[in-house]
Amino acid sequence: MYPALFRYHRPDSVQAAAELLSQFGDRARIMAGSQSVIPMIKPRMREASELVDIGRIPDLLSMKLNESVLHIGALTTHVLIAESEDVRKVPLIAQAASGIADWQIRSRGTIGGGLTVADRILGLMEKFRAEQNPNKVDLGVGVYKDEQGRTPVLDSVKQAEELVHQHEDSKGYIDPAGDPETNLAMQKLLLGEDSQALKDQRVATLQTPGGCGALSLAARMSTQANGESTVWVSNPTWENHLPLIGAAGMRIKEYSY
Repeated sequence: MYPALFRYHRPDSVQAAAELLSQFGDRARIMAGSQSVIPMIKPRMREASELVDIGRIPDLLSMKLNESVLHIGALTTHVLIAESEDVRKVPLIAQAASGIADWQIRSRGTIGGGLTVADRILGLMEKFRAEQNPNKVDLGVGVYKDEQGRTPVLDSVKQAEELVHQHEDSKGYIDPAGDPETNLAMQKLLLGEDSQALKDQRVATLQTPGGCGALSLAARMSTQANGESTVWVSNPTWENHLPLIGAAGMRIKEYSY
């Protein structure tokens, strides 16, 4: 698959980059080391009609240690950070930089790029944990949590696990679509006992390894049924959803969350 057409811009100063981003707005994508943006643009997991390459702006490529403060420019690569004598005075940063991905990504990838393409929903969770307001509400993941913010194992789940342990008599393979009785029970739960769709046998149910497995399977099925399929995802969304959908060949569009 080839990326959609885009125009390439390479500003030589922060001011020039800011002007381009202001001019193009949401149509622009920033590229620094190219290790995150290009792999998403090529399979059309992300679209960018205007690609702004800030990788040659000298003001963003620097490392300085002033007394006890370490300044690292946004375009500094992970390799330079790991090998810097100044950074080694802050061992945790140097060790973290040397352990990122493989040599190619450390050589091309930048600290600024790594921060800007980080999972924004997970970032919201970090902000939640740091927030001191006692009335805060975590809307990051739809799971039950107690007053201490923990996700306990419910008594009902423990009882179900015990029943499985007592009555399970085989570890053999199940049907490719999953356990038939469970699938039928889920159909009746979601659609109702008197569903006309069930009576007409127009419903198919599959079990998948988690939500991402279901998303990947649905994307591939949609692409096979219609090669021009487009899926709209929220911005922000879970970053791991984009490669799952893009790998199936679907076009991806965004809407503001």
